[in-house]
Amino acid sequence: MKALLPMLVLALLGGCRESEPHRTQARPAAPAPPSDTPIADKILQSEKDLSWLAGTWQQEEKQHWILFNPPADVAELSGKPAVVVRRGKLVVLSNSAINAVFPDASVVFEVSPDHAELVSAEPRAHYRRGSPP
Repeated sequence: MKALLPMLVLALLGGCRESEPHRTQARPAAPAPPSDTPIADKILQSEKDLSWLAGTWQQEEKQHWILFNPPADVAELSGKPAVVVRRGKLVVLSNSAINAVFPDASVVFEVSPDHAELVSAEPRAHYRRGSPP
């Protein structure tokens, strides 16, 4: 009986401990409500992705390139070997128009629907993907 007494005391003490506070599980966030303008949302999302623009674009039949480094930088290259003529900032006007703002001028490029060609308004020139030699 005396041997059971210490075990009984330990059992009572162990059972009298404060229990851990009840933990509630975090509720998952409510799903976003459906958009009223899903087509416009898709267009805006596609305008943010400029991966197709990154790199060099060569002016047809000339040793002249525009180097786009989205989201903000643009450079004009010319000559053989190619050297940087001027640097500027890239401004995306829409999914079909891009503006290269240089210190001395601004060049607006129209983008073809398949993103394969850029056309500058003034001076009128066509650019396609191409890297300097």
